[in-house]
Amino acid sequence: MAVVYKTNPNYSAQTISGVTVIIPVSQDCPKFNGMMKLTGIGPFLWDVFKNGATFEDACLRVINDYEVSSETVYKDVRAFITSLMENGLLIEIGV
Repeated sequence: MAVVYKTNPNYSAQTISGVTVIIPVSQDCPKFNGMMKLTGIGPFLWDVFKNGATFEDACLRVINDYEVSSETVYKDVRAFITSLMENGLLIEIGV
């Protein structure tokens, strides 16, 4: 069974003047100090993971919506997942 990733409900993505940032919305976020800016396909991927998605599902969504090579998509989606997992912004909900 594949791992399903979901955005951490303690954080929210907000777009302000065309810039999408992740902000904590819970007092349970002491380690995250400030905001994280999402660039490129980051806002799109945040939306993909809001309801939960596997790595493969996210890659397919990007491939279907953007004109980009699958190699680039796999690399970029993996980097996105890794960065957000390291900061506690994504959680695993299935294995």
